Amino acid sequence: MTDDTSPSGVSQRDPGAWQDAMMQRLQNPVADHVTQPSFAATRDDEQARATGSVESGAHGIPHPATTHTLYRALSMRPAQNGGKRLLAETGRAFVGNDLPRRLAEAGEQAHRPVSTGRRLLVVGARGGAGTTTTTVALARTFAALRQDRVGVASLDTDLGSIASRLGVAPDLAATDVLARLTSAADPEQSVSVFADVDGRVSAVTAGSKGDVELDLLMRTMSRIFPVTLVDGGRATAQPPRAGQPHGVLLVAPLGIQGASSARSLLEYWTAAGRPEHVRVVLVDRDRDRTVQARRETEALADFDVPVSVLPHDAHLRAGARVVHRLMAERTRVFLAELAAAALTDVLAAVDEPAGHKAP
Repeated sequence: MTDDTSPSGVSQRDPGAWQDAMMQRLQNPVADHVTQPSFAATRDDEQARATGSVESGAHGIPHPATTHTLYRALSMRPAQNGGKRLLAETGRAFVGNDLPRRLAEAGEQAHRPVSTGRRLLVVGARGGAGTTTTTVALARTFAALRQDRVGVASLDTDLGSIASRLGVAPDLAATDVLARLTSAADPEQSVSVFADVDGRVSAVTAGSKGDVELDLLMRTMSRIFPVTLVDGGRATAQPPRAGQPHGVLLVAPLGIQGASSARSLLEYWTAAGRPEHVRVVLVDRDRDRTVQARRETEALADFDVPVSVLPHDAHLRAGARVVHRLMAERTRVFLAELAAAALTDVLAAVDEPAGHKAP
């Protein structure tokens, strides 16, 4: 599960070569694939997947919504059009900014080797907080920055949402996956039993499974995937322990009401035994609100948890399939830094014994 090779095929034993390759890769993002075809080939492939004209692996089927013209258009909608991107690049040449440097540094941190699979649970402070969008965008980011596959599991009962954001309909329930893994000769190599989204992300819909079955599924995924992201849906007053995660992201809309919901949950969790590694992500749905987030972050300062703001992004806001290269540069920077920070959290976490139940 560990190796000395970067996503671009450069040995990490040569720090200079690794940093140069990572900088080139992150400044010129491509589609969510290991190989890097020409822009035209990548665009055609993305359009084919968005239209549902290709299947995503042996157990992935196109989501029904992907046949809709509007869905196809929104899936290919970039956060910045050509004019805005050119203007930003021109401004950078004269003024300069630190986004490329931050992107490269975060990418290097997110690419650290993982010897034992880690699980990151993403939950929402309220309905419609942006939990699924954050989960999928973060999965796309890990897939772009790492060489290995990323696992995604949905525990939300609204399975259509994550299927739409991934661009496919994962057609295997947790029970089927566990049965197939149990009968497989080598379960740790049985990636094919999961829905293959695009060759870099593998997904499963766990729904509302029992604790024992869910725990087994999560531990099994951790033996297969170095990083597994779990869409836990809406959080409750009980500390989030579904699948015994190594880290938790609490997602809330940027605004006083979103911060209030997050604060209430943190109060409940603290009283009942809050997980060790918790981060809050406030999702900016309105343009130019990110710079006005001081009130919201101050409202959560009492809990000693990191709070960050996912900036407004037209591609993510479109609500269709999430494509890493179509997100704005500042969004990719934020997600890369969040991925690096979350990986630091989950690597520091200690695995609980199998079958252990928190008080």
